[in-house]
Amino acid sequence: TLSLPPTKLIFPDHSNRWSWVHASCNGLLLVYDGQGKKFVLNPITKEIREVPRPPFRLDPSKSVNVKWALGYDAVNDDYKVVTMSYYGFDFVDNGNMIEPDSTEMLVNVYSLKSGSWKKAESSPDYQSVASKVGPAVFVDGCIHWFSRRTIDQKDTIVAFDLAEEKFREVPLPNSIDSCKLAVLG
Repeated sequence: TLSLPPTKLIFPDHSNRWSWVHASCNGLLLVYDGQGKKFVLNPITKEIREVPRPPFRLDPSKSVNVKWALGYDAVNDDYKVVTMSYYGFDFVDNGNMIEPDSTEMLVNVYSLKSGSWKKAESSPDYQSVASKVGPAVFVDGCIHWFSRRTIDQKDTIVAFDLAEEKFREVPLPNSIDSCKLAVLG
């Protein structure tokens, strides 16, 4: 096995204060700078691209959660940033949580090739599972995350195909209580 010490990434003309890595794909990193900006970094070439804020948003007067992902669309030879926005739990004055009054989910796709956002077909069949939504993972051309079917409230894994920009469902293992999505191999 090859063991190398960690190396601090230095990008000229940038603060290098990345506070969070949202996703990675083929060596590229999707990072947050702690000041509301997102970037795609290439640690090898030192190339950096700022990802503008998505123009399509849910009602900002409510509690909104946004999950970010990064993947590669091999059909169109394009890296894409995907956001999944959904209403989160709100807190009332006494500190109790109340569930969101809407299961609406909004999916936006940013193309690094064209430098533009577009609103993807958001499936009404799925909603976020706040307790199980961890980082999304990219496998076989799709972004995967935990979700729940709206029709029967059963947990599932949803795959968002980056080439077709459509959803499909992936069967769950028998027990999901301690599952985490991860890429192996």
